[in-house]
Parts: sequence; structure tokens; C-alpha cells
Amino acid sequence: MRLSKITWPTAERYFKENDMVILPIGSTECHGRHMPLGTDTLIPDKILDLIEEKNDNILIAPMIPYGACQSLADYPGTINIDSDVLYQYVYQIVDGLYKHGARKILVYSKATIPVIAHEVGQYPVYPLWNEIDKYTGVLEARNLESLRQQAVKNHIEHQDRKFHEASGALQTILYKGLIENLLRTPSCAGFQMLSMTDYSGQGEALVGWLDSFWDSKGIITPEQFRCYSNDIVPLARFHKYTWQTDETFKAQIQVANYSDTTLITPTIWTLTDETGKLQQQGSREVPLSSGKVNQVDSLSIDLSEITSPGKYYLDVTISGTPYHNRWSIWVYPPYNMPQTNIIIHDKFDSTVISALEQGKKVLLVADQLGKKDNSTPLYFTPLFWSTSFFPGQSNTTLGAWIDKAHPAFSQFPTDNYTDWQWKEITQGRSFIINEHPQLHPIVQPVSDFHINDKLASIFECKVSKGKLLVCGYNLNLDSPVARQLKYSLLHYMTQSNFNPSYSMEIDTLKKMFAYTPKAMVSVPKGFENSILYISCGKQMKNSGSAPWTATLDHTEIQDERCKYKVTCDNIWKDEKGTAWTGKNMTIEIQTPEGIIGDLYVKFEDWNHQNRAGLLSIEGRESILENQKGKERWVKLFIMREDTNDGKIVLKTHTKQGGNLMISQIAFIKQ
Repeated sequence: MRLSKITWPTAERYFKENDMVILPIGSTECHGRHMPLGTDTLIPDKILDLIEEKNDNILIAPMIPYGACQSLADYPGTINIDSDVLYQYVYQIVDGLYKHGARKILVYSKATIPVIAHEVGQYPVYPLWNEIDKYTGVLEARNLESLRQQAVKNHIEHQDRKFHEASGALQTILYKGLIENLLRTPSCAGFQMLSMTDYSGQGEALVGWLDSFWDSKGIITPEQFRCYSNDIVPLARFHKYTWQTDETFKAQIQVANYSDTTLITPTIWTLTDETGKLQQQGSREVPLSSGKVNQVDSLSIDLSEITSPGKYYLDVTISGTPYHNRWSIWVYPPYNMPQTNIIIHDKFDSTVISALEQGKKVLLVADQLGKKDNSTPLYFTPLFWSTSFFPGQSNTTLGAWIDKAHPAFSQFPTDNYTDWQWKEITQGRSFIINEHPQLHPIVQPVSDFHINDKLASIFECKVSKGKLLVCGYNLNLDSPVARQLKYSLLHYMTQSNFNPSYSMEIDTLKKMFAYTPKAMVSVPKGFENSILYISCGKQMKNSGSAPWTATLDHTEIQDERCKYKVTCDNIWKDEKGTAWTGKNMTIEIQTPEGIIGDLYVKFEDWNHQNRAGLLSIEGRESILENQKGKERWVKLFIMREDTNDGKIVLKTHTKQGGNLMISQIAFIKQ
């Protein structure tokens, strides 16, 4: 159904019953000497015709026939739209559709050039210290030797094998998931990885599954790697890894065939438990055509017969060939939490201290506790590349090592690393326990090898007369994984083997589990996660102009590491608002080193001066189009290279309208 061909009453009826709209974006640009300028408009329009034929109850907005194509602008007939203008144009269309009732807006475009993913992943693995002994030539592993000394200082040198295996297993599932995502995407023409070997320069990018000597790290075999990176790869498409027994597991079986041969042979699938016991199976024979992703089968598996929590394997094999692939899923039955006398609390306060002094058992849900100097945030994925070459990352871990045999996990199936089921609950805190060499965590996040802190996200200890189990994961999430982990921990605490051997003092725990209340702020939707958000000149009391000082600005949000300085003509205030103004302005913002993000800047033209200008962020220029009396938000991408020196610099130059006016600025770290 084309929006341009229906009346407004028809549109009104549509939005009362539906909330989906397709917004197609094309382009008018050079496509060589042999193809029409409207190729990127004609192709999606034809596809939309086919969609309309199959389902006339999906609303299709009119095509936007122009796009951002600066690199082709000199070819006759090409019409380039500035990216900021295109953004504002699309934004206004989406905003209008939203006001009428659209909630699912699919922005659809068709590119006719190959798209290749570049240097994907880059997930580091904790090193083995015996690799130092392999440097017998002219090079010495002085970096690794220095890093090992830090591990010795914090009493974790002997754990390198555990950390290596846990971070290596996490790297494997992340590379597998990423590569399969790309293979399932028909418009993706391929991918490139930084290297299959570790890169010993630029702060040690230990991102390979082979070390710097091209030797296997022991975390994956060639046969396992070929399961998901090959000319023919069986694929499964399902929307989550964790399921409940009252759900039906659904999956699409596909085969990416980029060999030169079309296969005609059955594709077989099985679902088994960890012991290999078959739960269900099936097969289907369809031609597996060369050069495409082939749809093979749709699975719908009833899980209601499963009575205990478990890990299950979905295997897909192409009969008579070596092509095979496997995925893990986790299934949890419903549980009622055990009725116990265990104290469950989220702060280490007088309630907890009193209970421990009386000899009671306490489960401390500590995901909101700790300070920056004694705890670190939990992340599922590892940090990027290296903290030495890309400093300032808030993530400083490489997954976690899990004592899977510990009775705390008797009701929570897990491996010795954070597999996909942990992703759902990996938010919270881990705690630095460098001063406790005899404390053995149940779950120990792997500290980046440049830092080598001893960390704990789940651990137990004796406190006074009582027993304490600490969990840094958010057990209060509305999640089957969180509920199952909470059930398993409580079940363990009711058993006689919950008998911690390590003792800790109340004063030590008070410092470790300090609670900092969150400040209540009111910021526009989408800016809640800013590390710097400023309302320019908002504290100015009198109308007129005044020299800029930070005290006249209102910092809605400000990370302690983000200082800023503004060079402008003045701050202006009238009945319409306040703003930094100037013919030329320079805004310098201190940032954590090596971070990436988006800088949002709100330009004003409330007195209709038709302001326009030139913006430069770290030397990259863009045009601020004629504002025509309207406000305009500009989004500027900040690369890691921009912040490697710990700052970003935005410069503005007025081209029209006397001066430019900035009323708000926000920096959101990705």
C-alpha cells in the first residue's frame, strides 16, 4: 500500500490497526557508463512492488530519490545531498510518521557496490607467560615480562592458564557469532580480520587464535574454525540463546553456499542434551544453490517436556559432506524461590551487618555497590584491542573464569567461561581483591593483562558469626537467567556445604561495598548516557551579553574526567534562551583517552538571521546549512584517533548570519 496513493481517511484507519511503515531511500548518482543514474532508486522500488504484490497491508512511504554521494558529485547528473541535510530530512519524515502512529519504521536502501566488513572483532586473549621463553632470537618479550610482574604482585601469576582458556573460549564464540552474522547477511560481500595471529606491536593486540610465532594457542582447532568460516557453512537463525520450558524454540535453518557447486543432498538437524541424548531431529533436501544464502527448513520445537535446567546443542549437518555446525541453547523450567531465612539485600548496611553479627546467612546483590578505586564494571565482551594503545576504555576485562564445579552452580549449568547465557545478566560490578591472595572467587572476571587486578564478581566469606555470599550480577532482572542463577545461589546457601573458609572484616567490606546514590537528572531522551551534557549559559541571570565562563553554563551531566573550555565572542541571553555566540568559536573537551562516541551540538537561529557556517572536528570539515530561523542538532562522530591525546576540539566558522549560536552540547560515549 503506497502512502502517496491513499486518502487521509484510509491512512487514519491504517494507523489505528497497524504501526509499520517502510521508508525507502534511493540515490541519483553515477553508476558507470552503462547503468542509469537512478539505479539505487529503481532497484528498491521494484523490490517494494514485489512486497506490495505479496502483502498490500504494509504501508510504503514515498521514495526519497536523493542521497549523500559527495565522492561522485562531479559526474554529470549526480545530485549530492549533504549528510546533515539528509539526516534532518529523514528525521522530519520519521517524526511525522511517528506522530500519526508509526512505531516500526523500516528505512530501506539498496546499495549496488560490495560491502566488506573490515578488521572485525579484535577480541584479545589473556597470554600464557611461558610464551616469554619462545623469544630466543634478537627480540626480548620485555612487555610480557613487565606484565607478568604485575600479575605476580597481585597474586594471579599462576592463573594464566585459566584466564587464557576462559578468554580464548569467549573469543571463539564471539568470532563465530560475528562471522555467522555476516554470512547470514545477503548484502555482505565478505569480511576481513586483523589477523589470525597475535599482533605484537601497538600495545600488543593479542587478538589471534595463533600466537606471534604462528603456533596454536590451543583455544580452537582448524576443524572447529571451518565449521563457521568456510565456502559452505550451515547456519541457524534464532532470536535468543536462553529459553523457558513454556516456550517453543523456533529457528530457521539456512546454508551459505559460496562454493562453485550447487549441492543436492539432505540437510540434517538434531537437538541433543549435554550427554548426547537425542531430543528431536529432522532433515530436508532442497537444492543448496551456489552464490547465495539458501533457506532450508523452519524448526518449531516444544520444550515443555524438559524438567531440569540444561544446556542443549543444535547441530546441522549437510549429508555426505564435511560441512557441519553447532549452537548451544539453555533451557530453564519455572521455579519458585526457596523459602529460607537467608537475608537478601542490595546494600552493605546496618541490616546486613546486624544479620551477620547474629550468625545469619546473607546474599548480597552488589551490582550497584563499590567505587571506581575498588571495583570495575562488568562487561560480556572483552575490551577492544589493548588498553595501552586504546586507553580510557571503561571495559578493562576479558570475560570471566568460572569455577563451574562449585556447588553454587548445581542448579545453574555453566562452563568455565562466560558463554552466551551470561550475556543476559552481565551488568553490575566486580570487586578488586588484590589484598586477599587466599580468597578464591567463584566467578573471577579476567582483568586485562596490562592491569592484572585480582577480581571477584561472585565470592563467599565468613563475616563475624555469619556467612556472606556476594553476587555482583543483577539478580533482580526480569530474566530467566537471573532467576535461575538466584535460585541456584539460594539453593547452595541452604546446604550444609555452604561453609566459607575465608574470613573478612566488616570494616573492609564497608569500604568495598560503598554505595553512591544516583543523582536525579532531567535530560532529553537519548542523552541519559552522556559523559558531558551542557546547557550553554543557562545560569546567566540578566539579558544581554557576557564573557564566557563555565560558571554561567549549566552542566546537566559531567563525568569527572570531562573538563571543557570555550573560546567565543560572548554568551547571549534574551527571552528566547541563552547560547554561546561568535564569528569563530573553539570548544575543547577533555576526554578519557582512546574512546569513541558522538558529539551532539544544537545550533540556534531564533532571531531569523539565516545562520550558516563551517564546522571542523579534529580537522574534518562539514557544512552547517542555512538554518532559516530553525534550531538544528548536528551529530559529529568522534573516532578513537581523535581522543588518543585525551581531548577533542570543535571549531566553528560563520559563513552567513553574523555569528553562530550554540545552546546545548552533549558527548555520548559508545
